[in-house]
Amino acid sequence: MEQQESRQTLVSPSVDEMKETKYFSIDAVEDVNDDELILVVKHLLRTCFNKQSSNQIESEDSIMTIDFKNDGDLIYLVGNSKNDITTSAYLYSYRGIELSPSSAFDLDEEKEVLDVITKLVSNKAIQSAHRLSKGGLFVALAESAMPRGLGFSIKTNSAFRKDAFLFGETQSRFLVSIAHEKHNIFEAIIAETDVKSSFLGKVKKENFVVDSEIIISTAEAKALSIL
Repeated sequence: MEQQESRQTLVSPSVDEMKETKYFSIDAVEDVNDDELILVVKHLLRTCFNKQSSNQIESEDSIMTIDFKNDGDLIYLVGNSKNDITTSAYLYSYRGIELSPSSAFDLDEEKEVLDVITKLVSNKAIQSAHRLSKGGLFVALAESAMPRGLGFSIKTNSAFRKDAFLFGETQSRFLVSIAHEKHNIFEAIIAETDVKSSFLGKVKKENFVVDSEIIISTAEAKALSIL
């Protein structure tokens, strides 16, 4: 009599199960949709915005601050993004999933990115630099825009989930702004390394714009961040 092989179907845990266990699957977490995006943004601005953020990058003869300087400056992301929302404020604070694996961290990659940022600062190739941390890219954009009452307009990348792109906290990444006349210097320095960079959009006079849609005004975002 032939024995039949037993087969087990692997099923991703539900969101409720992930809230109570150490198992995590990004596929079980619904991506943020356009209608929900403003709710996530308001929540993270209330809970993650760093009112005392200094976040300065120093080289031998320069100090770089996080704030955007001028309307029209180019906005770039330096470092390698991942389709990852683990251990993010978005995941545990908004989605209510407290247990998830730590984000991957590569010490060599971290050093390489820091060396590039330091060189960009030393060569005065960038106007601002902000390490991505709590709240991910969107909160870093807000913290960079609000000190001078500015805004931004960026495009998301369809290769990533929207929540991972905007709110993921993948390490070893910096948000930088660049004056148009310094763009070639920036590109030349990046080209000398294996560090990735991607164009996001531009600094604007006002409003936080994602994929051509105004998500929130600069004034409203500032009011939320001081609550």
